[in-house]
Amino acid sequence: MRRRVLGGGSSINAEVYTRGTASDFNRWARQEGCEGWSFDDVQPYFLRSESNDTLAGEYHGTDGPLGVSNLNPLPLTKVFVKSCQQLGMPYNPDFNGPVQRGTGAYQTTIRSARRCSAAVAYLGPAKSRKNLTIETGCLTTRILFDANRAIGLEYRQNGTMKTVRAESEILVTGGAIGSPKIMLLSGVGPAGPTRGPWNSRRARSARGRPKPARSFRCRYRLRTQGRHKPGQIQQAALDDMGRAAIRTVQNRAGCLQRR
Repeated sequence: MRRRVLGGGSSINAEVYTRGTASDFNRWARQEGCEGWSFDDVQPYFLRSESNDTLAGEYHGTDGPLGVSNLNPLPLTKVFVKSCQQLGMPYNPDFNGPVQRGTGAYQTTIRSARRCSAAVAYLGPAKSRKNLTIETGCLTTRILFDANRAIGLEYRQNGTMKTVRAESEILVTGGAIGSPKIMLLSGVGPAGPTRGPWNSRRARSARGRPKPARSFRCRYRLRTQGRHKPGQIQQAALDDMGRAAIRTVQNRAGCLQRR
């Protein structure tokens, strides 16, 4: 989900707070050459960023800028979780704990009943700093290079092309889709139709890995909706809806059907 707004997807998404699995981080570090990206390496940063109002300990922080809290699950959510347990799935009260397998209700990036986006958590407290300039209405078109060193950015703002030079470093934070797109348009990766027209030279290899976005994986999402008049929804109807959702998952029907 991509949006052109301060905070990106965190300003309009479902606020679900779930980290990547430890095995993915460890694979990046141990098999794909991403030194410093093992789960042990990144976990301290997760803890430092988190302000959890319910959980604490080895897997959760309580003093960070990002608010995390529990929701009171809707009746259908409770029925769905119970149905999963009846099918043998383990109950998991914490998807950011030692294991992610199981069924349960997510925690969300909400603080005091209000969304806590990346912009609220990080930009809000820092926007008055003299060494921070926030530009809006911008679209990054490419990273500027001097040989293999990134030295700046080219971007479009209100129809005008602009450039900015980096004195220290450039952080690409366009998300799982936007970041590899920027890299490809900048000539980082394999030659192909997604490369920018200004890059007629041989594509650069990103640390020996000329395949940005090649291992991207999408996720399945199952949404159940219904319409009823106030006071007319019954527990039996909730049970039926919960069982129908479970059957969909079991049979890989509908949106989960194998292709």
